Amino acid sequence: MFSVEETIFKMNYHPLTHKCRIYPKDKQIKQFEMTLDACQFLYNELLNQYKVDYKNNNIPYNLINYFKMVIEQAKNNYSSISKLNDSTIDDVLNNVIRAIRLSKDPYKLKAKDEKIRVHSFLLNNTKNIELIGNILHLDKYGKFKLHYGKTIEYNRVISYKVLYQNKKWFILITIRSDNIKPFPKTGKKIGIDLGLKNLVVLSNGQKYDPPNILYSNKKLSKFNRKLSSKSKGSRKYEDIISKQN
Repeated sequence: MFSVEETIFKMNYHPLTHKCRIYPKDKQIKQFEMTLDACQFLYNELLNQYKVDYKNNNIPYNLINYFKMVIEQAKNNYSSISKLNDSTIDDVLNNVIRAIRLSKDPYKLKAKDEKIRVHSFLLNNTKNIELIGNILHLDKYGKFKLHYGKTIEYNRVISYKVLYQNKKWFILITIRSDNIKPFPKTGKKIGIDLGLKNLVVLSNGQKYDPPNILYSNKKLSKFNRKLSSKSKGSRKYEDIISKQN
C-alpha cells in the first residue's frame, strides 16, 4: 500500500495528509479513549488556569512559556497527563493557544465536555512507530492495518493523528513528499470566466459544463428528510449520519 521513494535531489517541501480507516480491537479502543480523556482534561486545565489569570488581569506575555509551566505542574499532579507523549501534549497546547488567539474574549471560551469533546490526538513519527506496507505499529497502541485504497509515495512520515469520527476510527498520516515537481512555467496566461450555461469558459475558447448532480441532490434530499424527523444528537440521528459516511 505504501512505498518509499528516496530522492537524490532537493525540491520544495510538500506536506500531505492521508486519511486511513482502522479497525482497532477493544483493548486498543480503550487505550485510545484514555488518551483522548487525558488530552481533554489537559486542555481544560490549561484553559481554566489561563481564564483565572485573565480575569485577574495577570495576562502572560509569552503564552508558550506560560503554558509550559502549567503543563509541568499538571504532570506532577496527574499521572494521566504525565503518561502522554510529548508531541500529544504539544498538540493540545497549540489547540489552546489557537483558541485563545482567535477569541475576542478568552474568558468566554468554553471547556471541553460531553458535547464538545476532544476527538483526536497527535503522535510525531519516532523510532517507536513503524510503518511497513499497510501495517502500522503505533507505539504502545499496537499494530493496525491501514485501509486507504491506493499507493502513497513519500520521503518520510512527519506525524500520525488518531481520529474518532462518526463512530469510526482513522489514522491521519502527514507525510513529507519532496518528489512532487512543480509544473513548468510557460509564460502564457489564460482568462477564466464562470457562467451559468457553462461552468467555466477559458479565454482560449475551451468550455467546461457543470457536473450532473441530479442524482446526488435526490440522495441528499432523502437524507435530510430522514434527519429532520430525528432529534439532533440522538442515537438514531447519529446512526443515520454514520451510515451515510
